[in-house]
This record gives sequence, C-alpha cells and structure tokens, in this order.
Amino acid sequence: YYTVHLANVTQKTCLHMGGGSDGEEKREALEIGMKIKILMLQKGFTGREIATRIHKTPSTVSDVISGKNRSPETIEKIMAELIA
Repeated sequence: YYTVHLANVTQKTCLHMGGGSDGEEKREALEIGMKIKILMLQKGFTGREIATRIHKTPSTVSDVISGKNRSPETIEKIMAELIA
C-alpha cells in the first residue's frame, strides 16, 4: 500500500515514468493509478465516463488504474480530464 498525497497529483508527476527498474516502474504505475482513482472519486467520474471523454475503452482506463497500462499518452489524457 502506498500513501497518496493529493497535492502532488499533477500531469507532470504522472508523466514521469521510465528510467528505473521494472519494480520501480510498476510501483510508480500503481501510485499513478491510485491518484487517478482518488481524483475520479472526488470529482464523481466513473471509468466509463472518463473513457468516453478520452475516446478509449473502459477497460483501458481500468488498466491504467491497476497499473497494467503505462501509456504516457493515455495517462496524460486521463489526467487532463481530471485536473481541468
């Protein structure tokens, strides 16, 4: 489990991935997913709503939240919707 500080949730933070070990990247992907999930809950968005807004499938959004999808482009699109 990881502590998530909402003050640190920014697009810049979420796009910083890579350069570390695979374990570090997985941990960071999970942290990003947790930050996204918290923002979604705070703003009242479902995964399906975010998916529609960014023209992706709900399973893609779910994969980002769970850390399975580490696509910087997808993360950037999700964060842009959540911090707008």
